[in-house]
Amino acid sequence: MTKRSLSPVQVELLHHIELSDAGWQQRAIDQLVLAACLEASGELGESEILQRISDIHEPVGAELVRRSIARLCSAKDLLEIHRGH
Repeated sequence: MTKRSLSPVQVELLHHIELSDAGWQQRAIDQLVLAACLEASGELGESEILQRISDIHEPVGAELVRRSIARLCSAKDLLEIHRGH
């Protein structure tokens, strides 16, 4: 039996799939949302969080940020003062 090596592209794809299954993107966006909120001196809405993330990182989709905010609020890592803030 001969051993067959994976090409660099195949290895990269395999890493991407495994990391995606592990939820790395969700955790990274959660960390960006928390960093944006911790940096603020007052309450923020979703649009302000998106803008702050864009200031420190390449833009992230609004839907991903919305899901992250909901996930962080349900985990009690983020507090919603009033609807949308």
